[in-house]
Amino acid sequence: MPDDRQQEQGEWNRTVLQVQGLSTHIADLKKQTVHFRNEMKIDPGRKQIRPEKIEQILYI
Repeated sequence: MPDDRQQEQGEWNRTVLQVQGLSTHIADLKKQTVHFRNEMKIDPGRKQIRPEKIEQILYI
């Protein structure tokens, strides 16, 4: 991770949510004080970002 944390057991499982307009969703979530572990990463064919706590997103 950008802040040099190492992966630990638990809370590091992946959850995949497919959305249109990821950048817009990220901006909206940041306005609602959702924190992310990294900035949006762009790979061939996909964009991704990791929230600090997935439950922050699932209950918004």
